[in-house]
Amino acid sequence: MKLKIGLCTISGEKATSYSLTRFQVGHLFDAVITRDLVPEVKPNPIHLEATLKALDVKPHEAVLVGDSTKDMACAAKVNVLAVGVTTGLSSKDSLINAGANYVMSSVNYILPILEQLNRK
Repeated sequence: MKLKIGLCTISGEKATSYSLTRFQVGHLFDAVITRDLVPEVKPNPIHLEATLKALDVKPHEAVLVGDSTKDMACAAKVNVLAVGVTTGLSSKDSLINAGANYVMSSVNYILPILEQLNRK
């Protein structure tokens, strides 16, 4: 689908770099914006806006996939489609109440949503 993939994380640069290297997934991301690179983190919209800018995409072209209510609230503030994943600390109801447009039990289910959105 030729999608750009960004990581917008409240983790620091050192922890993020370690995880991306440890699990050999760093090459999958076109942009990584850690808490060290922005003055405020999610749910402050500046964090997601910095990620969109690094990817050179507009909010209506983006999907945020996250497991926290802060992720969903941030996406809502920036008018980005929000997909909540219940593998973190947040429940389905709390993700929906925070602004999730979709909720799934695993990130493995994101592909059908992206394929459907890509058809529009």
